[in-house]
Amino acid sequence: MKKIALILSLLTAFIGSSQCTDPVLTDFECGTPSHPFSGGVVVTNIANPFSSGINTSVNVGEAIDNGTEPFDALIVDYGAPIDLTTNPIFHIKVYTELTTPIPFVAKVEGGTTPLEISTTIDVSNEWTEFTFDFSSVADSGNTTLVVFFNFNETDGTTTDTYYIDDLFFGPADIEETMCEDPIITDFECDLPSHPITGDLTTIINPFIEGSNTSANVGEYTDNGTETFDNIAVNYTTPIDLTTNNKLRVKIYTTQTTNLLVKLEGGTSEPVELGNVGDAGDNIDVINAWKEYEFDFSDQAGENHERLVLFFNAGNEQPDPEIFFIDDLRWDSESLSVSEVAENTTFSVYPNPSDNMINIKSITQVIDFEIYDLSGKCVLKNNRENINISAINISTLSTGIYFLTLRSSSISQTIKVVKK
Repeated sequence: MKKIALILSLLTAFIGSSQCTDPVLTDFECGTPSHPFSGGVVVTNIANPFSSGINTSVNVGEAIDNGTEPFDALIVDYGAPIDLTTNPIFHIKVYTELTTPIPFVAKVEGGTTPLEISTTIDVSNEWTEFTFDFSSVADSGNTTLVVFFNFNETDGTTTDTYYIDDLFFGPADIEETMCEDPIITDFECDLPSHPITGDLTTIINPFIEGSNTSANVGEYTDNGTETFDNIAVNYTTPIDLTTNNKLRVKIYTTQTTNLLVKLEGGTSEPVELGNVGDAGDNIDVINAWKEYEFDFSDQAGENHERLVLFFNAGNEQPDPEIFFIDDLRWDSESLSVSEVAENTTFSVYPNPSDNMINIKSITQVIDFEIYDLSGKCVLKNNRENINISAINISTLSTGIYFLTLRSSSISQTIKVVKK
């Protein structure tokens, strides 16, 4: 048994022989802290006696504080200015079995402007992480960190015990930006102006083209087996539709679908715009960005607190669908003629048609293919680099088809119906 204990002791000494390095003071897994500890609080490296919650590390520090002395402390002397420009936030995890609340203070000193920050240990028998922000004295040249347990109090014992871990200086938290009304989200700000629920994530724009060249967009996964899963925007007060009452959203999809938009959740009766079930696909452009508008101007004086978007509303399909969305916002004006033109590079008419369909385009059409619902190409262009202004579909059977039109720089797919 003595031999085993000796071996474990030597092994522990070997594992703990390395030194922590800045910005870590100590995590008690390395052998010695990056800068020496001193002061009235004595710290010993021990096995973690309370491996739980936010701290399941192997080793921690046992800090013995004389609770009858108001200003005894753990002192860390850097011997040079602490780098608070890059890493101004001091972190420390604390566990105690003592009765709380306990005054807890961290201080930097030794430079032109010392700073003392106070907080309170409010929880017993649980690991808690504390942070102290010293960014306001980053350029003051402070060389010493001082930590006070039971600060300025004498009501403790001579052996008050605190367990500590993961002492380090880290970077300042980056403040998250929030979109502001009437923008719900453009996926460039970190947070929407109002909380959004649904299977929606921010991703890098995979289709930077046409009417949407922004860096980020939203990727929404619609569960095909749930007929009314949705994206919901939850307001805590009535939505102000007095001026900005036209809902706009840019959508990129690989297949046409219906979209139902609903206002609900307030004292007014719910109201819906768009299509549901087999009423038709109002999301009618595929493989290109298009901006859609839903005019709720008649709801300007009503009370609604929730906006809901149902993709593929009322329909079921075996597999999930992916939709890309962007620039979800309220606007005061309807889409202008130029915006409609930007949304739709190509359009066709008449649609449905029994023979010829004409092409309206803001650029020269040089190629086309028509696919049936199985994905089979049933008709394609057989002339190269000719400006195509009309297509004869009289040979096609009655049904739904997808027409892909191409210019020298862009392509767009449109659903067409052969009568």
